[in-house]
Amino acid sequence: MSAIADPVLQRAVEWKTRLLSGRASRADEDACLAWRRAADEHERAWQKVERSLADCLGDLKAVVRRDPRQAEAVRQALALPAPARREWLLGVAGLCGATGLALLAAQRQWPLEAAFASHATATGERRGVALADGSRLLLDARSAVDVDLQSSRRAITLTRGRMQLEAAAAQTPFLAKAPFCRLAVQAETPAGLMLARAPGRTVAVCTHGAVMLRAGHGARQRLQAGEGWWMGADGSGPLPPGRVRAAAAWERGLVEALDEPLGNVVEQLRAYDRGLIRISSRAAALRVQGVWSLDDAAATLDILARRLPLRVVRHGGWLTTIDLDRT
Repeated sequence: MSAIADPVLQRAVEWKTRLLSGRASRADEDACLAWRRAADEHERAWQKVERSLADCLGDLKAVVRRDPRQAEAVRQALALPAPARREWLLGVAGLCGATGLALLAAQRQWPLEAAFASHATATGERRGVALADGSRLLLDARSAVDVDLQSSRRAITLTRGRMQLEAAAAQTPFLAKAPFCRLAVQAETPAGLMLARAPGRTVAVCTHGAVMLRAGHGARQRLQAGEGWWMGADGSGPLPPGRVRAAAAWERGLVEALDEPLGNVVEQLRAYDRGLIRISSRAAALRVQGVWSLDDAAATLDILARRLPLRVVRHGGWLTTIDLDRT
């Protein structure tokens, strides 16, 4: 069974939160049911959230059994108004180690799908890794790779997010894989490359030396330092120099946009914010250009709100909503 995509899990959590809010209408219930029925993945995400909430409450009861002194604090918290109660429960979910509705605590902190990866990073974490063959790896936030280093084979597969690889010279080529493409660093030739996964496409950049690229539909291309290529189900093509620089801006802790939808910027900020970021389709379609910090997603959103007709609202520390400002 295929993994459930992060946005689908996030949407399931949002539906559950709305229905638990005490303000949900019959129309909300019908809309949630329609969403669940729209796709098998939606229903699987919903069931995962249901199980996770049950686990969370079970862990909460276990905490009280182990330490009865916590019982009064729990009773007081459960008597809070619905919004504050939900925020408290989600915080407890993180402390108790629940493995799902912690999407706002555990899943948002650490992608559960990356649990068995060779190397993975948490929300807001960029990390360098020294590989056994002398190569160097840099992972973006919420990224994961599988590494296979043998005497006759060197390979790395990007399973989530973005990575930058400095492949050391060796007797065997180094193969880097991601959806829609493979990149090969030739034996005894050190080179650097960057791979980034996005919905429906992969972007590859040669940072130094040269790499051989093979796109999923059969195209072959030699990339020199400073050259980039995009690949997707509908084809592939070169990246203009400006977009090559923008594609690798995350390595410097930046998000760079060159006249592109705000939704693309927000998608990158999600890897650096421990809460959910929900943006309306109209706000996501706004065209933006500029360079902002990844490491402080909240400050970046504040800057964008001052420059654009946006309304950014934070609901505690677990949800940020972005919409057009109609005032």
